[in-house]
Amino acid sequence: MLAIQSLLAVETERDPHAYYAYLRQHDPVHYDDGAGAYLLTRHEDVGAAYRHPVSSTANYKWQLEPVMGRTILQMAGREHANVRGMMSPYFRGRGLRSWLPLIEGTVRGLLDESVRTTVDGLVSAMARGTEVDLVPRFSNLLPVYVIAEVLGLPRSDHALFYGWYQAQSEFLSNLSRDPQVERRGERALRELREYLAPFVVRRRIEPGDDFISMLAQAEVDGRRLTDEEVMTHATHLLNAGSETTDRTVTSLLLVIASANRDERRFANATEFDMYRDDIRHEQAFSGVGEHFAFGFGRHFCLGAMVARSELEISLNALLDSFPDMRLAPGSTVEERGLKMRSPQALRVVL
Repeated sequence: MLAIQSLLAVETERDPHAYYAYLRQHDPVHYDDGAGAYLLTRHEDVGAAYRHPVSSTANYKWQLEPVMGRTILQMAGREHANVRGMMSPYFRGRGLRSWLPLIEGTVRGLLDESVRTTVDGLVSAMARGTEVDLVPRFSNLLPVYVIAEVLGLPRSDHALFYGWYQAQSEFLSNLSRDPQVERRGERALRELREYLAPFVVRRRIEPGDDFISMLAQAEVDGRRLTDEEVMTHATHLLNAGSETTDRTVTSLLLVIASANRDERRFANATEFDMYRDDIRHEQAFSGVGEHFAFGFGRHFCLGAMVARSELEISLNALLDSFPDMRLAPGSTVEERGLKMRSPQALRVVL
C-alpha cells in the first residue's frame, strides 16, 4: 500500500484499518490532499492532541452546522462549560436513570412488534428459527426511537423522525461533499426545525419531564435559551445520541479508529476482547479512559453512559429472547463508510 493513497479513495473505504496501520507505521502525521487535513493515527499523538489547548473544533462549522446548527460541539471555554454543565445532569446519575425505562420499553416494543408482524404474515421478522437482518429491524431503529421518547415526541411520528435522522447522518458521512447529499441534509434540518418549533413553544408554557422542556426552562449565564438554541441542542441529541449506538464513529484530524487499534498501546489491538487487561474498565465510559470511542477530556461525549445502557439492555434482551441466535448460513458481514462506518447488514437466524 502506498502512503499517497487518499483517505477518500475507494480502496480506503473497503479496508480503512489497513491504511491506518500503514500510516501508524510509516507516516503517523500525514497530510491528506483529498480530505484537506492532517491525519494523526497513533494513540499517543491523538491523546496529546485532545489535551493540547490549540486543538479546535472549527471543522464542525462545515461538517455539522448545516444540519445541526451551532451545537455544544463547536463551543469552547466558558460557553462550553456552562452549556455542558446545564445538560450533564440529564445524562448521568438520577437523570440517566430516567432514560432506562424508555430504553427497556423501546427494546421490548421492537421485539414485540417483530413477533406481531411475523404472526400477521406482513413481513419477515423476529421469531425463533427465522432469518432476519438486525440492522434495519433493530439496531438502526432503537437509538432513534429512544431519543424521540426522551424529547417527548409522539410515537406516531417515529418514522418521520427516523427519515430526518437518516438524511442528517448521510450528510455527516459525506466527506466527498456530494451536493445531493448536502441538499438532503439541509432540507431535513429545515423540516425538523419546523416540526420542533411548536413543541418548544408549548413546553415553555406547559413543561414536562422531557429533554425539550428542560432546555426550554434552562438558563445559561442568567438568560433563557432561545427557541433556536433549544432546537439546535435537540437536533444535536438526535444525531449524537443515535450515531454513538448505531455506528462506529471516527474523527478527522484525529483518527480515533486508528488510535483505538494502535499496536503500540494495546496488545492484540485489532481483536475484540472484553476481558483485556491493558485498559481500566471502570474508566472506559469517562473522559479519562484510554480509548477514544466517545472522545476525550472536555469534549467527551455527554451521552456515553446512555449509549452504554442502550447497548447493555438491547443486547441482553436479544440474547435472552433468542439464545440460539447465529449468523445466517452463507452470510458475510460487510462494513461500509469511513466516518460513520458500520455493517450494512447483519443477517442472523434467531
